Formats: sequence, C-alpha cells, structure tokens
Amino acid sequence: MSFESCKAASVDESIVQQHRAATLPFERELKSHCRTPVGPYLRPFSANRDWKTASVFIIGDNPATPLRDEFDGFDAYWTALTEDIEAFRERYAAKHSGRTSKTTARVQHLASFIGKEHCLVTNSCWVPATSPRQITRAERRRDEGQLKALIKFCRPKVILLHGSKAVRFAGTAYGLRLDPFEAPAQQDYVVKGMRLFAYPHFSGLGVPGGKTFQPDVDFPVFAMRIRECLATAL
Repeated sequence: MSFESCKAASVDESIVQQHRAATLPFERELKSHCRTPVGPYLRPFSANRDWKTASVFIIGDNPATPLRDEFDGFDAYWTALTEDIEAFRERYAAKHSGRTSKTTARVQHLASFIGKEHCLVTNSCWVPATSPRQITRAERRRDEGQLKALIKFCRPKVILLHGSKAVRFAGTAYGLRLDPFEAPAQQDYVVKGMRLFAYPHFSGLGVPGGKTFQPDVDFPVFAMRIRECLATAL
C-alpha cells in the first residue's frame, strides 16, 4: 500500500472513531430510556441496523406489540433490534402468527418507494400498547422528548408523520401546524433544515367524513417528493 493510501485509510479510520465516540453517549442514553424494570421494553424504532444514518423518519402514534420475555434480557433485545434484525423480526412475527397489520404493511409499502435503506420507522410514543388509552400522558411526554433527541442525533432530511398524535408532536416539538389532509404535492413544511409531511394514520382510522384517504394514490407522490429532498439540500 502506498503512503498516500495509508494516509487516506488513517483519515477514514479517524473519522470512524470520532463518529463512534459521538455515538456512544447518545446510545447509552437511548438504551437507558428504553430499559424498563417491568412490562414490555420500549421500542424506539422498528428493527434497523442502520438507524444511526437514517435520512427519512416515518413517525406514527405508538407500537402495538409488547416484547420482553421473547428475549434473554434487555441487552439481547437491543442487539436484536439494532444488529441481528432477522432474529428480532422472527420473534416479532411469532407474536402475530406471521400476520402483518394494515399499518405495518403500508409503512413497508411506502418505504419500498423511497428506498428502505433510508428509512427509520418510529413513533411519537415508544410504549407498546394495543390501545392508546393504556399510555399515560407522562409516558408520552418522556418519549416525545427522547424522540426529539433521536431526531437531533440522526439529523434526517425528511420526516413524515401519520396519525393525530404524531402530527401533534410536530406542533409540540417544533411549533408547526401540519394539515394531514392537505394534498402531498402541496405540503411545504420546513423546520431546522428538515422537510416535514403529514398524513392521516396509515390504518385509515380517524379519517372524518368528507375527507379522502387514498394511500395508493398519495404514497407515490410522497415518495417522489421525499426522493427529491434526499437528492437536494434544503
């Protein structure tokens, strides 16, 4: 290897080391937040080994599937969530007998348009619960604060929020009033160098009479606009 190649490799390794040094404190904080003494572990995002470099956040209301005893402790849970994602998905699927919810299917559908390698799927609240009524306001406030910290750490270019609680998070965190029923092609929300989009909950629940919900029509438009944002600086 030439001197120039050695020097370049040294610089690259230095950058990697600096990134690791910056990542460790935040990841420790994130793990501490999600490690619960009883009940399901908090889920900050869907299984993703590239979560630290995600450029698109898809934010819903809260995860529905509780997980704890399926793993040999929290460290095993975290390793599966962030590294051995195949193992995580296997245990997750077993809880549903292999079935996929309508919301999950639509998230995957949208991510396939954008490019799954770019997307981090998360929620405004990280408490796994089958009903939002099971989640306290204090839990929501804590998770919203940690979600804002996660966004600050990852610095995505685009955030798409779906569902009333996720849209409300944008107002609480950034002072924005998003309209989830505004046509995707017309939405023009920007904050802190990020483009934000809003939509009704992907399940279709909560859409009032007189409002349209047509993800098959709207998702390709969102995907086109998101790809444009990824290709250009805001």
